[in-house]
Amino acid sequence: MAHVYLAAFPDSIRHFFADRPPQPQAVADLLLVPLLAEPGCGWVAEAHGSVVGYCLAPAHVSRLPGVLWRGHLSRMLGRWLAGAYGVGLPAAARLARNSLTLSRRDPHHVEAHILSLAVHPDWQGRGLGRELLQRSLESLERRGARRVRLEVRPDNAAAIRLYEKLGFVAVGHTHDSQGEWSIMIREGET
Repeated sequence: MAHVYLAAFPDSIRHFFADRPPQPQAVADLLLVPLLAEPGCGWVAEAHGSVVGYCLAPAHVSRLPGVLWRGHLSRMLGRWLAGAYGVGLPAAARLARNSLTLSRRDPHHVEAHILSLAVHPDWQGRGLGRELLQRSLESLERRGARRVRLEVRPDNAAAIRLYEKLGFVAVGHTHDSQGEWSIMIREGET
C-alpha cells in the first residue's frame, strides 16, 4: 500500500518532503494506524502478486488516536530516530502540523470516513478505484455507518466525478498546508 501511495500522490510527497521522498516504511506505518484501530477497514486490489490499489475506510475515526497512544507512536518515533523513515525534522513537523489541522473538529464531523483511496497510476482508469470504494461503502454500511465523509482536492475532477456517482455531495471545505480540500458526505439508507 505504501508504494501505491507514493506513486499515486506525487504532489503531496513533493510538498512535504521536497526532493527526498520518505522510505516506504514511513508511509506503511501511517497507513497501518486505521488497520490497527479497526481491523477489516481496508480493501486492496492486487495484480500479479502486488497491491495496485487500496481503500482505508474506518467506521470510527475517533478510535485512531488510541492506536497511537497504545504504542504505535513510540514505535514510529523509534524508527524515525533510527533513520528508517529517511525524513528530517522539518518534514516531520510539517506532517504533524498538517495532521492536527485536519483533525480539528468541524460542523461536518462524521465518524465513518474514507481516509485514503489510491490506485497506482499504471492501473488507473480500469475501474479499480470504483470497486474499492464500493466495497468499502458496503463494509461501512454492514458496520452500521449511515453517513460517510471524505476529503478530496478540488482540482481532482476524476475523483470528484466518482464520488458524486456513488452518492457523495460536497458540503464544505477545509485546508491544510498544501491547500484546500472539499468535504464530501454520503448519506446512506436509514
